[in-house]
Formats: sequence, structure tokens, C-alpha cells
Amino acid sequence: MKNNLIVVFALSLLLVGCIPFLGGGNPPPIKVDFNSVHTGAQGIVITFAPDRPQSDYVIVPSGNDITVIIGLENKGAWDIPPGKGVLAINYDKTYMDFTQNSQDFGSDTLQGRSLVRALGDKTRLEFDGKIKPLEEIKKDTVINAVTCYEYGTEYIFDVCIDTDPTNTKPVTKACDLTQNKKKYNSLSGQGAPVAITSLDQAIKIKDNKKMDIDFIIKVRNVGNGKVYDIAATPDKLCRQGGGLEEADKVIITADLAGQLLKCETNEDGTMFVRQGLDGVIDCRVVDYIDTNVDSFISKLKVTLNYDYVDTNGKNIILRKAGARG
Repeated sequence: MKNNLIVVFALSLLLVGCIPFLGGGNPPPIKVDFNSVHTGAQGIVITFAPDRPQSDYVIVPSGNDITVIIGLENKGAWDIPPGKGVLAINYDKTYMDFTQNSQDFGSDTLQGRSLVRALGDKTRLEFDGKIKPLEEIKKDTVINAVTCYEYGTEYIFDVCIDTDPTNTKPVTKACDLTQNKKKYNSLSGQGAPVAITSLDQAIKIKDNKKMDIDFIIKVRNVGNGKVYDIAATPDKLCRQGGGLEEADKVIITADLAGQLLKCETNEDGTMFVRQGLDGVIDCRVVDYIDTNVDSFISKLKVTLNYDYVDTNGKNIILRKAGARG
């Protein structure tokens, strides 16, 4: 009898655990906040390894060996595939030379932060060279590390499709255009050095009772580097120089619940984002929906694509043996 009770009790627990799935039911969906990792204003962060290079070198008559080790960390929310990131070092060739002065980030994707990855990837690149014999008693110089990489900014906005902006319908609305817009008057970074700084929205109801919706988007370079159109390519920017024609340009795309918007871009699909200034662009959808439909919240996804060039330097002192100061 005791064993039978145990079996019945175990079956009861099993049935209770299965109740949500009886009759074809599904477990409750897991809520995923896409924007939770799209924070901050950093992309690739450059650091020099301690004493690689040293801060101070005493130069022997035949010259000294020098090793530069540079760490790269993807602190943003965008992945960099192989071939889309280059690290170069700039230095005064009067005083030193290296066997190579540029390298790709690596053969693997340098992943950024994501919903399943709290921290982005890191890598280290090494440059070996030679400090030439020094004619002066002392020389202050600098080694600059320059990163050129393809990057992007992505964000999803909850926007109000207000079919009754003047509040003439005797119903409670799911959202209000004026109130909803206030959320996006001032925005911080979205996990990248180029950020959407504000989003405004305007609705026009036409004679056919259809709505035209304009989204006015402001974009700014909030990082310490310089932005280029992706047509410039990291290889060209870091290894060949140039890129003047592609400077201060960002490719922008926007879609409203999967419907691509028409953005007033340059002929090449870019918008200007000049240093220290907001770039402004209007992205529009025409005849989007009938005003007989109740107001609702929809998803606006904005994506920016660009090349980014940043730098970090380390000062070093070269001195002959016995020199001071």
C-alpha cells in the first residue's frame, strides 16, 4: 500500500509539471531586451602592454631591439569579421624601424557584446623592430597605434503609430504620439562610437485617410576617432592612406516593422556626420496605414554602417648611456 501511494504521488507531480503543455499549449515566451546590450559609446579600445614598448630606452652603439604589443578589445555591440579590421603603427623612421607596420585584427571574428556575451572579444598583436643608433643625447618620440575597422550601430525604437493625433475618437489609445516622442528627445550611445542622439516623428493624415510618417533622426560621432563611408575600407585607410572622399559619411537604413523606409540620403546612400555636429536625416513611409485602425506601438529599427579610425599613442624616451633628464 505504501509503495502504491508513492507511485501515485510521483505521477501527480509529473502531471502537474505537464499541465502547461496539455492541449497543445506552449510555455510562456522569454522576453528578450535587444537594446540592453546596445549601450555605451565605444567600439575598439586600444591599449599598450606594460613595457612593450618601454617608456625609456638607453641606446647602445649598435642600436636596441624593440617589441610593441598592442591589445584590442571590442567594447561595442558589433562584430568585426576577418579582413574588416587593421591595426597599424606609426613612428619616426629616423629613430626606429619595424619588420612590419600593420596587421589584420586576426583570422577570427572579433565579436562584440551581445545577449549571450557580456563582454566583447580581446586580441593582442605584436610588432618587432629595431631602434637605430642615437646621434642625439636624448630624444622624445611617440609610437601611435591606429585602428581602422568596419563597424555599425543598431537600435530598435518603440514608436507610436497614432491614428488619432488630435484625440477626436472617443476611445482610450494604446499610445500617444506626443508623449511617446519625449522618450527619444535625447539619447546616449547604442554600443558604438557613432550614436543616434535623438528621434522625432511627424504624422500627416491625407485625404484618402492614409498616413505618411516622417522619422527625423539625428546622428553624431560620439567617439574619439573619425568616421568614413565603408567604401573607404579598413585596408585603404590604414595601409594606403586617403579616404578624403569617404570622410564623415555613414550609411543609414531604417525599417518600420519590417517595411523599409525611404531615407533622404546622398546619392550613394550615405548621410553626412561631420566631426562635432549632428547629422540629420528624414526617413519616411508613405500611405502606411488607414486612420480607421486603432493606435498602436510598432518597432522602428535603425542601422548605421561605417568605417572607423581611432588612435592611441605611447611616449617613449631614447637616450644615450649616461644621459640624464
